[in-house]
Amino acid sequence: SEEPVVAGGTYALNMIDCGGDGAVYACNLAESATVGAFTIYRWADDASTTPPAAAYGPADLFASDRAGDGLKVRGSGTGTEILVAHNGDEVARQVDRLSAGVARKIGRAARARALAEHTYAHRAAQFDAVIEGRGVGRPLEMAA
Repeated sequence: SEEPVVAGGTYALNMIDCGGDGAVYACNLAESATVGAFTIYRWADDASTTPPAAAYGPADLFASDRAGDGLKVRGSGTGTEILVAHNGDEVARQVDRLSAGVARKIGRAARARALAEHTYAHRAAQFDAVIEGRGVGRPLEMAA
């Protein structure tokens, strides 16, 4: 019999999010190297007939790792960015494991996004849009 495409981990599907192009991403929950490999799946769209493909993995975890508690997708096509993390400490551990080349690539992309979307001029334009009732596409997040 044919093996299922979506399988493995503690839960075969745990978190789901969508890219800006309508692609659907989902990941399993893998709690340790003994439970199963971590995988991110991608569907080109949300049609029931669209088959999934592995977008990442399966990747073995270290014995104490847990992956799949959080999944956030933004962007589209080759510019899609995916963050998977259990908590902030895990993000720091993942960054520490990056090769210098990969770290530079991620750093350049982060800098480009910050310069394009997180400047004082950008925030002022968002503020003006809210005050004038034009909105900004999503609510501004206010610090508590």
